[in-house]
Amino acid sequence: MARVKGQSRVEKAAATRRRMLDAAYERFCDDGYRATTMEAIAEHAGVAVQTLYFTFHTKDELFQQVHERTVLGDENLPPPMQPWYLASVEAEDVKEAVRHICRGVLSISRRVAPMIPA
Repeated sequence: MARVKGQSRVEKAAATRRRMLDAAYERFCDDGYRATTMEAIAEHAGVAVQTLYFTFHTKDELFQQVHERTVLGDENLPPPMQPWYLASVEAEDVKEAVRHICRGVLSISRRVAPMIPA
């Protein structure tokens, strides 16, 4: 695979995708869904608006991807596969299990809450 300045094309594309999702998350949280434009997201991400459309096709699809990433977190794992959930299943008592579940749900809620108005 060809490497570009220390990064492969795949790594560079993944970094650009993350940057676009981060920018969209910030814009949706700050401005709401309706007021956020693809142009504003592209500018915030430092990419051409065509790149944003090529990658996500529509604002609705981009919003869905942002929401999915927000729920799944950086691990990109559904909650039953995340470490906090697995720790709760393996807990020796209910109190410990509830503690793990509360931490996990809280971490998801902290990411999702800013998107609720959007």
